[in-house]
Amino acid sequence: FYVMKSTYRVLFYLKKNVILKNGKTIIMIRRTINGEIAQLSSKLQVNPDFWDIKTGKVKGRTSETNNNINRQLDNLKATITKSQDDFNL
Repeated sequence: FYVMKSTYRVLFYLKKNVILKNGKTIIMIRRTINGEIAQLSSKLQVNPDFWDIKTGKVKGRTSETNNNINRQLDNLKATITKSQDDFNL
């Protein structure tokens, strides 16, 4: 009996080609399962100057808004990961 190992990843990135009137852009979600990519909007907005590409989060911890966005991103990732874990059971 052979169990195939699946690869799974969730990351956040900015939709930089669309800047809203308020100067912010949309934070997008990319979920990859075994090389198949699904992309969708998180419906969260951030000023691109405050985005950290390496961490996929908002820079800095001084602003309550930034902390709140990062908390929401963590919750989104946890929810997506849990649904994938439940699917694999």
